[in-house]
Amino acid sequence: MTTKNDNLFKIFSQNENQIAELYSIYALTFPNQKRMWEGLSKAEIKHALILKVLDDKYGNENKLYSVIDEGYNILKYVSDFINKHIIEAQTKSITSQDAIATAMSLEQSMIEKKCFDIFSSKEEEIIAAFEKLNKETETHFKLLKPHLDL
Repeated sequence: MTTKNDNLFKIFSQNENQIAELYSIYALTFPNQKRMWEGLSKAEIKHALILKVLDDKYGNENKLYSVIDEGYNILKYVSDFINKHIIEAQTKSITSQDAIATAMSLEQSMIEKKCFDIFSSKEEEIIAAFEKLNKETETHFKLLKPHLDL
Protein backbone atom coordinates (compact mmCIF):
# COMPACT_ATOMS: atom_id res chain seq x y z
CA MET A 1 0.00 0.00 0.00
CA THR A 2 1.40 3.38 -0.96
CA THR A 3 1.06 6.58 1.01
CA LYS A 4 1.75 10.23 0.29
CA ASN A 5 5.04 9.84 2.16
CA ASP A 6 6.35 7.25 -0.28
CA ASN A 7 8.90 8.28 -2.86
CA LEU A 8 7.08 9.00 -6.12
CA PHE A 9 9.74 7.26 -8.22
CA LYS A 10 8.92 4.13 -6.22
CA ILE A 11 5.16 4.56 -6.66
CA PHE A 12 5.60 5.17 -10.38
CA SER A 13 7.77 2.05 -10.66
CA GLN A 14 5.11 0.02 -8.84
CA ASN A 15 2.48 1.31 -11.29
CA GLU A 16 4.60 0.16 -14.23
CA ASN A 17 4.95 -3.29 -12.64
CA GLN A 18 1.18 -3.41 -12.15
CA ILE A 19 0.66 -2.58 -15.83
CA ALA A 20 3.08 -5.40 -16.70
CA GLU A 21 1.02 -7.74 -14.52
CA LEU A 22 -2.21 -6.69 -16.24
CA TYR A 23 -0.68 -7.25 -19.67
CA SER A 24 0.63 -10.66 -18.55
CA ILE A 25 -2.90 -11.63 -17.55
CA TYR A 26 -4.10 -10.54 -20.97
CA ALA A 27 -1.34 -12.66 -22.59
CA LEU A 28 -2.64 -15.74 -20.75
CA THR A 29 -6.27 -14.90 -21.43
CA PHE A 30 -5.86 -14.20 -25.15
CA PRO A 31 -3.37 -16.72 -26.58
CA ASN A 32 -3.90 -15.44 -30.13
CA GLN A 33 -2.50 -12.07 -28.97
CA LYS A 34 0.02 -13.51 -26.53
CA ARG A 35 3.05 -12.13 -28.35
CA MET A 36 1.72 -8.58 -28.36
CA TRP A 37 0.74 -8.65 -24.67
CA GLU A 38 4.01 -10.27 -23.60
CA GLY A 39 5.95 -7.64 -25.54
CA LEU A 40 4.01 -4.84 -23.87
CA SER A 41 4.44 -6.48 -20.47
CA LYS A 42 8.21 -6.72 -20.95
CA ALA A 43 8.33 -3.06 -21.99
CA GLU A 44 6.47 -2.08 -18.82
CA ILE A 45 8.92 -4.10 -16.71
CA LYS A 46 11.74 -2.16 -18.39
CA HIS A 47 9.95 1.07 -17.51
CA ALA A 48 9.72 -0.05 -13.88
CA LEU A 49 13.45 -0.79 -13.89
CA ILE A 50 14.26 2.66 -15.30
CA LEU A 51 12.22 4.20 -12.49
CA LYS A 52 13.85 1.96 -9.89
CA VAL A 53 17.27 3.14 -11.06
CA LEU A 54 16.10 6.75 -10.69
CA ASP A 55 14.71 5.95 -7.25
CA ASP A 56 17.96 4.28 -6.16
CA LYS A 57 20.05 7.16 -7.45
CA TYR A 58 17.86 10.20 -6.76
CA GLY A 59 15.05 9.07 -4.47
CA ASN A 60 16.55 10.72 -1.41
CA GLU A 61 17.97 13.69 -3.30
CA ASN A 62 14.92 15.97 -3.26
CA LYS A 63 17.06 18.95 -4.26
CA LEU A 64 17.75 17.40 -7.66
CA TYR A 65 14.13 17.18 -8.76
CA SER A 66 10.73 18.56 -7.88
CA VAL A 67 7.27 17.06 -8.06
CA ILE A 68 4.09 18.94 -8.89
CA ASP A 69 1.62 19.18 -6.02
CA GLU A 70 -0.89 16.76 -7.49
CA GLY A 71 1.80 14.20 -8.42
CA TYR A 72 0.78 11.71 -5.76
CA ASN A 73 -2.90 11.99 -6.69
CA ILE A 74 -2.15 11.42 -10.38
CA LEU A 75 -0.13 8.29 -9.65
CA LYS A 76 -2.78 7.07 -7.19
CA TYR A 77 -5.49 7.54 -9.83
CA VAL A 78 -3.49 5.47 -12.31
CA SER A 79 -2.76 2.80 -9.67
CA ASP A 80 -6.45 2.50 -8.76
CA PHE A 81 -7.37 2.21 -12.46
CA ILE A 82 -4.81 -0.56 -12.98
CA ASN A 83 -5.87 -2.48 -9.86
CA LYS A 84 -9.52 -2.32 -10.87
CA HIS A 85 -8.71 -3.82 -14.25
CA ILE A 86 -6.39 -6.49 -12.84
CA ILE A 87 -9.24 -7.67 -10.60
CA GLU A 88 -11.67 -7.48 -13.50
CA ALA A 89 -9.34 -9.49 -15.76
CA GLN A 90 -8.96 -12.14 -13.05
CA THR A 91 -12.61 -12.44 -12.06
CA LYS A 92 -14.76 -11.55 -15.06
CA SER A 93 -15.11 -12.73 -18.59
CA ILE A 94 -13.62 -10.05 -20.80
CA THR A 95 -13.13 -9.95 -24.53
CA SER A 96 -9.89 -9.18 -26.32
CA GLN A 97 -11.53 -5.94 -27.44
CA ASP A 98 -12.18 -5.08 -23.77
CA ALA A 99 -8.52 -5.72 -23.00
CA ILE A 100 -7.31 -3.60 -25.90
CA ALA A 101 -9.70 -0.77 -25.01
CA THR A 102 -8.55 -0.90 -21.38
CA ALA A 103 -4.88 -0.89 -22.36
CA MET A 104 -5.43 2.00 -24.77
CA SER A 105 -7.31 3.91 -22.09
CA LEU A 106 -4.51 3.24 -19.61
CA GLU A 107 -1.75 4.29 -21.99
CA GLN A 108 -3.77 7.35 -23.05
CA SER A 109 -4.45 8.35 -19.45
CA MET A 110 -0.73 8.13 -18.69
CA ILE A 111 -0.19 10.61 -21.51
CA GLU A 112 -3.19 12.86 -20.76
CA LYS A 113 -2.62 12.92 -17.00
CA LYS A 114 0.92 13.94 -17.88
CA CYS A 115 2.37 11.27 -15.63
CA PHE A 116 5.78 11.90 -17.11
CA ASP A 117 5.57 15.61 -16.38
CA ILE A 118 4.99 15.34 -12.64
CA PHE A 119 8.74 15.45 -12.10
CA SER A 120 10.94 18.31 -13.16
CA SER A 121 14.69 18.35 -12.92
CA LYS A 122 17.82 19.73 -14.43
CA GLU A 123 19.46 16.32 -14.14
CA GLU A 124 19.95 15.03 -17.68
CA GLU A 125 19.43 11.42 -16.62
CA ILE A 126 16.00 12.18 -15.13
CA ILE A 127 14.96 14.29 -18.13
CA ALA A 128 16.09 11.62 -20.62
CA ALA A 129 14.37 8.82 -18.69
CA PHE A 130 11.01 10.57 -18.63
CA GLU A 131 11.26 11.55 -22.29
CA LYS A 132 11.95 7.89 -23.13
CA LEU A 133 9.03 6.68 -21.00
CA ASN A 134 6.67 9.19 -22.58
CA LYS A 135 7.69 8.26 -26.14
CA GLU A 136 7.37 4.54 -25.44
CA THR A 137 3.93 5.03 -23.90
CA GLU A 138 2.82 6.87 -27.03
CA THR A 139 4.24 3.98 -29.07
CA HIS A 140 2.27 1.46 -26.99
CA PHE A 141 -0.94 3.37 -27.69
CA LYS A 142 -0.19 3.42 -31.42
CA LEU A 143 0.66 -0.30 -31.37
CA LEU A 144 -2.68 -1.15 -29.73
CA LYS A 145 -4.87 1.07 -31.88
CA PRO A 146 -4.95 -1.10 -35.03
CA HIS A 147 -6.14 -4.06 -32.92
CA LEU A 148 -9.26 -2.25 -31.78
CA ASP A 149 -12.29 -3.05 -33.91
CA LEU A 150 -14.11 0.23 -34.36
